[in-house]
Amino acid sequence: MELLSYINPEDPSGGIIRQTVAGVPGVNAEILTDTALFSEALKRLPYPGNVLLALGTMEDFRFAVAAQELFRDIMLILILPDRSRKTVDMGYSLWPRYVAYPDGDFNDLRAVLTHMALVNTYGQQLSRSNL
Repeated sequence: MELLSYINPEDPSGGIIRQTVAGVPGVNAEILTDTALFSEALKRLPYPGNVLLALGTMEDFRFAVAAQELFRDIMLILILPDRSRKTVDMGYSLWPRYVAYPDGDFNDLRAVLTHMALVNTYGQQLSRSNL
């Protein structure tokens, strides 16, 4: 499964997120640390796309909210910077399929990515068998 990711290089949980993503079999992640490069890659993402967005700062969050139309038809995994009501409400305006927080151990993130990779692989096998 292809996974386009944005992780802020200054995010303290960025290393753990990278390790978590890298440890999931079947996931080929492109991890970007620049919002401009991420935005360009997102525009080229084939449908349906898989995206992990780790919003480590409020500046990242403002970028994501400004670009929210780009997230409408993709499988978005969102890691919010905190659990405040305002942050969570803004996060759900991006239509995520899954939401995580930096104060967790990311085992749940690993499980979600594993499931997505299995579904993706199974779907590809079905498509090939119908040729």
